[in-house]
Amino acid sequence: MPYKILEDEATADVAFLVNGKTLDEVFHDSAIACLDTLADRKTIKPNETLEFEIKKDSEEKLLFAMLEEIVFLKDTKNMVFSDVKIKILSQAESFVLKAKLKGDEINHKKQNLRTDIKAITLHMFKLSKSAEGWEAKLVFDI
Repeated sequence: MPYKILEDEATADVAFLVNGKTLDEVFHDSAIACLDTLADRKTIKPNETLEFEIKKDSEEKLLFAMLEEIVFLKDTKNMVFSDVKIKILSQAESFVLKAKLKGDEINHKKQNLRTDIKAITLHMFKLSKSAEGWEAKLVFDI
């Protein structure tokens, strides 16, 4: 599993610790933690592809914005996702994320839906360099 659920870390929320050797990897695995919270990805057919791009002045703000966008797309497009591709580019004094999500419209009869994420919270949220690469701590308001 590319992430670890932090038990009893956040009341009425779900918290994760994500480690990656590269920035792209920790972003990808953070997105996977979000997708896995929403639904069993194996039950979602990749019938539609959505792409988005985000630009922020720090890696931490970029990670937060990416997770917010996934929840926003779930809410506004009524979709859950089975796969995500992430690419992060550094430009002058900013960072750009390009993401591609594959998924399908929510269908309670065909998909094993799990927990609805209402929002990404700043409570305990962090992204930092670690001895192995990068580490993120995420909290989802459920």
